[in-house]
Amino acid sequence: DYVSGPEEGGPPRKKVKSPPAISPTGSSTSIYSGGSSSVDWTTTGTTLEMQGTRVTRTQYGFRTLQESSAKMCLKVTGYPLPDITWYKDDVQLHEGERHTFYADEDGFFALTIDPVQVEDTGRYTCMATNEYGQASTSAFFRVLKVEKEAAPPKFVNALKDRECKEGEVINFECEVEGWPEPELVWLVDDQPLRPSHDFKIEYDGMKAMLEIRDAQPDDTGVYTVKIQNEFGTAESKAELVVVPDPDKNHVAPEFQATIEDVECDEGDEVRFKSVITGDPNPEITWMINGIPLSESEKVTSVAPYLSDVRFISEDGICILIIKDVTRHFDGTVTCQVRQTKPL
Repeated sequence: DYVSGPEEGGPPRKKVKSPPAISPTGSSTSIYSGGSSSVDWTTTGTTLEMQGTRVTRTQYGFRTLQESSAKMCLKVTGYPLPDITWYKDDVQLHEGERHTFYADEDGFFALTIDPVQVEDTGRYTCMATNEYGQASTSAFFRVLKVEKEAAPPKFVNALKDRECKEGEVINFECEVEGWPEPELVWLVDDQPLRPSHDFKIEYDGMKAMLEIRDAQPDDTGVYTVKIQNEFGTAESKAELVVVPDPDKNHVAPEFQATIEDVECDEGDEVRFKSVITGDPNPEITWMINGIPLSESEKVTSVAPYLSDVRFISEDGICILIIKDVTRHFDGTVTCQVRQTKPL
């Protein structure tokens, strides 16, 4: 085999056959964190570079956290290009679901472990071999098990009272902690608050945010965040006041589509739907035989058997859902609307 000379058009230069040699892919000896960071660790005469999330160097090698990833990289020289074999605790490794090998024609080689597990702790060795010799390098790699102490939920930063003008965007934010990670729900005036076009909810296990878009006077109320895990519960409350826009033309409530009669069998699911306009948004009350309904409420005189009652109200569309309906719901269903603010 031949390669080009030092100058274009010069005489060809023959490749020199040589035994393997291993060198680092970089020269940094600093400790970094982050998926693209790397640390060089030097053994006798050779270097093994390791890359990974939260990888740190210790006196004895490298360590990382369980469920992160690690990459061991090196540069090998020698002609013919050596074959690479990876070992853990002197046992040969093979490619699989979590172990991936990389090699290119320039002599760069890598072993990736993703995700890392506690049993991956051990001494890793890379053996480079060709017909003229052998070279190896190794490093000890320790995986730390992620353990958190169980704790009841609590608020690091609680909700704060807010005030805004009609039509503005307003946010409620809080920060929580606890282990296992707390479950979180939002309520307004003690009623569950569900995500919708006007209400955006975010929660990442630590920070929670409720965004109210186009705030209206009827959004005024007490907002509550409840957090819970198996070790306890906690809640935080704050009041929102939406100041009406005096220059805004308000519109009386009006039905654009009314509910229709429904006939069904016991155990069925039934739905009543209406479309209502009005500004500010009207307050909706569903009734059966003149008795107001609440979500999943079991009223002895109306529904002595368990039936699941749900309300949906978004963008003027109002729906009453009754699951597992019983004959005790026979009667007249009424959808009543009322504006809470005077025109």
